[in-house]
Amino acid sequence: GYVLQSSKRARQLALNNERLRPDYEKLLGLYQRLAAAYALPVAQQAGVDSLHGAIRDLEKSLRRRSADLAMAWEQPDWQAVCTALQDHELAIEFVHYQQHTPWPTDTTIYGALVLLPGIAAPHYVPLCTEAALRSVLQTEEGSAISPTELYAPTGRGAQLYELLWKPLATALAALADSPRTVYYANSGLLHRVQWAAIPSPDGQVLGANWQLHQLSSTRQLVDSPKADKQHTPATALLYGGIDYQLDTTSSLASLDANASLLVLTDGAQLRGFLELTGWSPLPWTEVEVSLASDALQASGYTTEIQLGKQATEQWLKQRLDPQQVQPGPAILHLATHAYFTPEAQSDGENSFVRSRNPLIRSGLILAGANYAWRSGHPWQAGQEDGILTAYELSQLDLSDTELVILSACETGLGRITDYEGVFGLQRACKIAGARYLIMSLWQIPDFQTQAFLSAFYQFYLQDKLSVPAAFQAAQSLMRQQFGQVSDWAGLILVE
Repeated sequence: GYVLQSSKRARQLALNNERLRPDYEKLLGLYQRLAAAYALPVAQQAGVDSLHGAIRDLEKSLRRRSADLAMAWEQPDWQAVCTALQDHELAIEFVHYQQHTPWPTDTTIYGALVLLPGIAAPHYVPLCTEAALRSVLQTEEGSAISPTELYAPTGRGAQLYELLWKPLATALAALADSPRTVYYANSGLLHRVQWAAIPSPDGQVLGANWQLHQLSSTRQLVDSPKADKQHTPATALLYGGIDYQLDTTSSLASLDANASLLVLTDGAQLRGFLELTGWSPLPWTEVEVSLASDALQASGYTTEIQLGKQATEQWLKQRLDPQQVQPGPAILHLATHAYFTPEAQSDGENSFVRSRNPLIRSGLILAGANYAWRSGHPWQAGQEDGILTAYELSQLDLSDTELVILSACETGLGRITDYEGVFGLQRACKIAGARYLIMSLWQIPDFQTQAFLSAFYQFYLQDKLSVPAAFQAAQSLMRQQFGQVSDWAGLILVE
């Protein structure tokens, strides 16, 4: 669909072509209008379907008018992926599908397509049923299992190894001469698995025995350069210590005398009302981004840091506008709350949880967001609401951004649908053009998060390691220092 076509390469081609640029800018405007429509209360979203239609028509027109643009949206085949691999590397594309015997059944099967240099055809490895995998990942009531229990060397951890890695290890032993670098792309429930933390029978974890690289799709190996950009100091943008309450002083001053968007129009009453519920402050995130800013500046980076009420959605959108002449940041570090609703909710007027679009049901919470989160609309019409949905994030320009760090709870998750990967913040950042993403699979204690990111920045900035090498070095160090899987394995790197 239209979301997946907002690729970095397509954007660059269209904006650099004088003939295509006007229509592509019109397309960007339609994306923005659609994002604004989705932010309205559900009852006011009457124009959404027509916007979807206009977007599809304009995309088709752009495809017909430019062979280069159409090719940019084409997907490479498995042979191209194999050609991109080195002798010591392999790629695994995980899949899940409905079992047929030959009639359709209620059983979902998980498997792996293994790709190697020079292979005649992808090698398929059957893994397990979804029911078997789900029984390991969650309780009978559907609650998630704690990381400590899930990745324990015995019990569920051993079951994960038997279900997922043992079949692969057996197949790889017969197929290849001990490759140690594995590129993989998850599917379905596997997005909830931290492969590096799965215990193996030798007493180690997979992350200690293999160089594991998580991709959104193994097709990325065809287009993405293996080497990182040179460590040339550039700009880094950081958000932290965000104040989620509405800035009522400036907001009330800007209202018309007769304006009333809430029954409680008195500023003091409103502040007390908002403090009863809503997103709570994360004071440690100010320390996190301040330490990161110091490390970046010491390595020659120019840092732009937004704290408290200044960490707004409006400022971020203006800074990362696709039509912005100023180059985007090389590093984007956002330390804040994230939200994700697995399925559309049927009650209430909060469009962020009622939307049918999973890219609206996940996002980041920025300054002043509590009012819109509770009321379902911004304080004033035409004003940003402080809730950066994954859809809105996907429309920003991260084509200059080497690394995005989202140090919030469960930012790597999102609705999992067939063939589309994760419809969440992970997908949004890749659509916007970011090369690497560091995200979380579960809530990590504040101290451990700061320790991990400080170690990562040291390996990346001072030791000049690549992003994947710096991440793996930080993960190894944290594993030695903390031991508990919940402390060292909660962050993932998506390439």
